Amino acid sequence: MKKLDPDYVYRKISYYFDNEDLLHQAFTRTSYAQENGGESNEALELIGDSILYMYVTKYLTERYGFLKSRAYENFDEDEDYDEFCVSNNFTEKELTDIRQKLISGEYLASRVDKMGIKDFMYMGKGDIKNHEENVTKVKADLFEAILGAIAIDCEWDADELRNSVEFMLDIDRYLSNNLITDDNYIALLQQWNQKEHGEPPHYEIVQNHDGTPTAYVTIETAKGTFRFSGDGKNRTIAKMEASRKAYEYLEEIDELFTIMDEIDEKVTPDNAINKLQELAQKGYFSMPEYYQGDSQVYDDDGNPVWECTCLVRSNAVKCTAIANSKKSAKKFSAYLVMCDIFGWVNEYEEEDDE
Repeated sequence: MKKLDPDYVYRKISYYFDNEDLLHQAFTRTSYAQENGGESNEALELIGDSILYMYVTKYLTERYGFLKSRAYENFDEDEDYDEFCVSNNFTEKELTDIRQKLISGEYLASRVDKMGIKDFMYMGKGDIKNHEENVTKVKADLFEAILGAIAIDCEWDADELRNSVEFMLDIDRYLSNNLITDDNYIALLQQWNQKEHGEPPHYEIVQNHDGTPTAYVTIETAKGTFRFSGDGKNRTIAKMEASRKAYEYLEEIDELFTIMDEIDEKVTPDNAINKLQELAQKGYFSMPEYYQGDSQVYDDDGNPVWECTCLVRSNAVKCTAIANSKKSAKKFSAYLVMCDIFGWVNEYEEEDDE
């Protein structure tokens, strides 16, 4: 259990709390509240569950549904019924299945892992002992509780709730979209702007006469301030298109940074744990998980050694290392994961001690 870092969480959920106590409550398990007093996140979970269901349904409806009057050029207001339709590419059952996957405990838990926030939970002694922070339902409950806390904090502001659901779920990346690539340009542009200016980029949404939105995003670069626009049949696609144009312009003028820009020194087993955690905290991948027994195992020659496995779920990378000490095994497992992620050659021997 780590001390809650509000600024880090704010960046990961794209929302800044006025009442920070609500954020702390969202991370408070019942076991902790029973031992230390205060309110748990259970009531917030209930709220968040309903918000999630509604806004995912709304998103899918806007993305895959339409009124005939807005879709058919030959629509006759006097003769035709202005009915709601769903894209011919999807049945009601298929859209229901998509919604169920997006709000499933497994997917919510994976998003919590991706955001790297599970270790901030306040847990009672029993939960800590049982590593409840790794349980799928516990992580899913945290996701819902955060949405519930946002609802109370923003006084049920529809735009804030929509943004929070879409951003935290990363729906566009999950569903993919009709752009050239499935990269989430909204998240990429936010990451760039956060690093350069310490805050998310500013978007403006304008409703057109035909009911479709146009999104505008403004960015400040070394060459000046620029505004980019994007159109789409809903707000998210419009924002994605505007973000894509802005991000591609940054690429064109060579102002982008990559994960390699974060590597300011040679990575070795001695610094791999810290570097891996630092990159995860900056959102490049999920937080590393370490699995290590309390007793030694034996290598192929029958020698007692320590073993540790490091897992980064977002990249599906898992590496196991053995060493003469427990600490060295953990260090080396982190180093092997770094080698796997970056495609580096292992330059050290696992058995080497400190």
